[in-house]
Amino acid sequence: MRTKWLLGLALVTAVVAAYLPALQAGFVWNDDTYLTENRTLDGIEGLRLIWTEPKANEQYYPMVFTSFWVEKHLWSLQPFGYHLVNVLLHAGSALLLWGLLVRLGLPGAWFAAGGVQTNKTKESVVEFDKELKGLAGARPITAKELDDAKLNLLRGYAQQFETLGRIAGQVAELWGGDLPMEELQRISDGTAKTTLEETLATAKKWADPSHASLLLVGDLGKIRPGVEQLKLGEIVVLDVEGKPAP
Repeated sequence: MRTKWLLGLALVTAVVAAYLPALQAGFVWNDDTYLTENRTLDGIEGLRLIWTEPKANEQYYPMVFTSFWVEKHLWSLQPFGYHLVNVLLHAGSALLLWGLLVRLGLPGAWFAAGGVQTNKTKESVVEFDKELKGLAGARPITAKELDDAKLNLLRGYAQQFETLGRIAGQVAELWGGDLPMEELQRISDGTAKTTLEETLATAKKWADPSHASLLLVGDLGKIRPGVEQLKLGEIVVLDVEGKPAP
């Protein structure tokens, strides 16, 4: 329990430290229509419109604009208060995600990513699927591949701590996995000691094509026909907010 509280405190501290410069910033982008020139934030009638009139603001976000309504009545149009609330919401989101993962008992996930030309999406998906199946056992990792990968990881490990944002990311990963801070050193030591047999066993267990999902970003009209030809599984189209498109 003590370790969890310390990790939680470290995570919140790292998030606040990463966003510290934002606390000194002013209003930007569409803060005029959302906040500084938004008449619905001025009185009780405005609060009523926030909840009952979908077109009272650019978007029907009653909770967002209600929070702005409360904040404006607390500290008027002083940017610091709004930025501080946003930073704390970021930290709270990180803690909430960790709590959900722990309660659900979900194991860690892994991902691979890369940029490709739109007209080569189909071919790239084929290669990715081939590599994934290879990791699962179709073409096992070789000793040379493992040695090269370990060397690259160990040489670049220090880069994971070169900015506050990256430090926050490391702490968040430990928090999500319910792991102690000592794990940071163990990762480096463990990587150096990992054997080929251990790597192959892990790859076979976790690189499971039947549980993999591919996220493709691009021109739907250009990439969908080729991907459909591969018949890899159900295709779900998402909108700009990540929700299934109608």
